[in-house]
Amino acid sequence: MSPSGPVLVDWDSVRTDSTALEAARTAYIFAAGNPDRVTRILATYTASGGNLTWPGTDLFLSVLRNHLQVLTDQIDVSLGNTAPARWMPAALEDAISNNLRSFPRRTTALNQLATTCATQLANRLL
Repeated sequence: MSPSGPVLVDWDSVRTDSTALEAARTAYIFAAGNPDRVTRILATYTASGGNLTWPGTDLFLSVLRNHLQVLTDQIDVSLGNTAPARWMPAALEDAISNNLRSFPRRTTALNQLATTCATQLANRLL
C-alpha cells in the first residue's frame, strides 16, 4: 500500500505501468490464457477494489507489448546488434517470421479475450 492507494509490483521487470494492464497481464499469465480462469482472477482483483474499466478491448495491451518486445529482441540479435538470450530459439529467422505472421492473430485474440472477460465480469456483477 502506498499513501495514494494500492500499488501492483511487477517482479520480472521494472517500469511504471497501469495497474489495470499489469493486473490483466498477470491474470493472463497465471491463467495460461484460459478465459474463465482469467475472468476469475480479474473478478477477485475488481472485488478487492481494482479498476479495469478504462482499457476496454486494450485490457491485454501489456501481453501484446511483451510479444512485440520478444520480436524486437529477436530482430536485434538477427541484425547482429546484440548476443542471443538463452531463451531464444536456434532457428531465429523462422521464429521472427512466425512471430510477424502471428502478430495480427494474437492482437485479435487478445481483443476478443478482453471482450469475453468484460462480459463475464459484468454478468458476475449483476
